[in-house]
Amino acid sequence: MKFIVSSTDLLQGLLSVQKVIASKSSLPILDNFLFVLEGNTLTVTGSDAETTLKTVLVINEVMEGGEIAVPAKLLTDSLKELPTQPIEFSTEDNKNIVNIIWASGSAQIPFVSADDYPTLKELSDPTVIRMKGAILAEGINSTLYATGDEELRPVMNGIYFDIEPESTTLVASNAHKLVYYRRHDIKSGGTTSFILPKKPANLLKANLAKYMDEDVEITFDSSNCAYFKFGQSLIFCKLVDGNYPAYKSVIPKNNTNVITVNRAELLNATKRVAVCSNQATGQIVFSLAENRIKIIAQDLDFSMSAHETVGCDYEGMPMEIGFKSTFLIEILGNLSYDQICIRLSDPNRAALIQPAVKYKKLGLAVTDEQHRFGVRQRAMLSSQGGKPDVLVMTATPIPRTLAMTLYGDLDVSVLDELPPGRKPVQTIHATETQRGRIFSFMKEQIAAGRQIFVVYPLIKESEKMDYKNLQEGYETIIQEFPAPQYVTAVVHGKQKNEDKQHDMDLFASGRAHILVATSVIEVGVNVPNASVMIIESAERFGLSQLHQLRGRVGRGSEKSYCILMTGYKLSKESRQRIELMCQTSDGFELAEADLRMRGPGDLEGTLQSGLAMDLHISNLAKDSQILEDSRQLALSVLEADPLLEHPANALLRTNLAA
Repeated sequence: MKFIVSSTDLLQGLLSVQKVIASKSSLPILDNFLFVLEGNTLTVTGSDAETTLKTVLVINEVMEGGEIAVPAKLLTDSLKELPTQPIEFSTEDNKNIVNIIWASGSAQIPFVSADDYPTLKELSDPTVIRMKGAILAEGINSTLYATGDEELRPVMNGIYFDIEPESTTLVASNAHKLVYYRRHDIKSGGTTSFILPKKPANLLKANLAKYMDEDVEITFDSSNCAYFKFGQSLIFCKLVDGNYPAYKSVIPKNNTNVITVNRAELLNATKRVAVCSNQATGQIVFSLAENRIKIIAQDLDFSMSAHETVGCDYEGMPMEIGFKSTFLIEILGNLSYDQICIRLSDPNRAALIQPAVKYKKLGLAVTDEQHRFGVRQRAMLSSQGGKPDVLVMTATPIPRTLAMTLYGDLDVSVLDELPPGRKPVQTIHATETQRGRIFSFMKEQIAAGRQIFVVYPLIKESEKMDYKNLQEGYETIIQEFPAPQYVTAVVHGKQKNEDKQHDMDLFASGRAHILVATSVIEVGVNVPNASVMIIESAERFGLSQLHQLRGRVGRGSEKSYCILMTGYKLSKESRQRIELMCQTSDGFELAEADLRMRGPGDLEGTLQSGLAMDLHISNLAKDSQILEDSRQLALSVLEADPLLEHPANALLRTNLAA
């Protein structure tokens, strides 16, 4: 073997391959690089018996080819000390010596025969998929940190590739945290999977940087071996043998409580507060309320505590949920997104952290049931794609939205008629003393062939809130409406998806007479035969939720009823809400009343209700006509004189510029 090559080019190729060689090899031959020179290509191979990495270098000056095994550390250490210059690399086969000659000196190092170097396995009936280097690198970067390190469960020590006809998902978990990265643009002709060990995953991560725009060909077979081909490199590895746990079953579903927050702000605040967390548990607590997260940590043993409040957009029930700070910091630190969504079901279940969606070119943003979304969520949509058109739809505008309509930021179209054949829903307020009459009325409706919703604000009894709960309510219902004469279905957020769907289908098909549920049925449920909606502890719900729940009935041609069950003692605001619900079914009238009760919110911020604006004379609820006339006048002025250049508009232009 004899050739001339740049010392730097050869060293870079060797360093990329050297990463695969173990510090203590199982076989002496694996301490060496395998050099194979054919024509103008030098293939350099390194291996630890489990994983093999090959790279190809183009050699312009070749005098003689051949195959040898060269001590890896000795060769790289020799080349590291050389400045960039041509070197001559030649062998003396009778002495098993490599001569390395450069401008001002030379060196001799031994080599051994290439015959003992392990050969790569041929794959049988392999599966082949392709993806861009950037996608594979991002998938590995997004999941590798979450892999386990367990001797008893080796399947947890790698990245699981779950390949399906419509998507490919990379999954990693150490049983404390689970990360998955899904791509719908990577598909396969069938369903298959494999588990990539940590070492080849790290090698891919290190070597893909130069090949982001090129395809990576992944070939694997049933013998748990795989090839990764990209550019001039090839990685062969043995895959982890075993079945990966059913990760989809542990991903929380029905996460109705949603936080949208800046990732960096949350990460930095968590780091600051976590310093004072319990040294044994590292626990921190998120106290969640509208538009803020209060992060709390304390260590009573050392009299330490800390808290910090982070602004966010939170849609959901007030709650407190605990996290292990080290896990949360690691996850937040490995995410690359500016905005994230944290989705929660309840404090006893895992949180789901996802990126806030980004659009390259958004032309139209449609928000249905907009009262269920927070200010930041809606603003995120409307701020993308170069100022897209925005369509907002709701039966009950929240006060801030109504205020913006009055201020001219939104145009409004009102659909103020019921669909043909529908009758208005009669709304009734009842208390516990009328429970017997309510049960009798329910039985009359069921006897007439109708169905009934019964909605509770809580799934189980709460120590902090004295409201009716679904668990106790269900027991009461089945005692009063026993089987088999009556069939009662149950739907709530803690159920498994299949159980929830089964009971929902039972009710929707008419086989169940009563559906006991939480507010998960607030939207998206259409059962025309249901004529009665009973809302327990109705004082717990806001006007928009009450209005939406009432909208689940009255969808057929029969007379329908909404019964608001409350306690005896109601606050002034709660009593006003209940009375309003009984007086009107007009969504805008309810919103106007809500505006008077709660205020318009902050037009420049995220407060959706309250009195953030200090208007000394005008009243948004009472002066709507004046505001509308003012808006029309302003529009007519701008239409005639967009730049306010007319002398008649000089004062207006001066005041606006001030």
